[in-house]
Amino acid sequence: MEKELRIRKGFSDNFGQGDDKKVMKINAAINDNIDNYQQKLHELVDEQYNELARKYNSLISRTKKTHEQEKAKSGDKAAEEAERENELHHHLELITNIA
Repeated sequence: MEKELRIRKGFSDNFGQGDDKKVMKINAAINDNIDNYQQKLHELVDEQYNELARKYNSLISRTKKTHEQEKAKSGDKAAEEAERENELHHHLELITNIA
């Protein structure tokens, strides 16, 4: 028991073969956990990147759609004004011919 306490506190370097195996297992477990965390972190970063890309593309398409709708509205107004102008010119010509 005293030997275990000394080993735990770092006072003794007299590890037995069983202790070496335990340390190697612990180190392997720690390395596996580190690898797992790195893999999970990489997956999360990829997932967040893809989500941001989707949101950005969605925003761009909504903005384009809104722009096209406003452009169509202004085009419709211009067509209506041109048609009204032609109608007024036609009435003016008729009135001029009558006069």
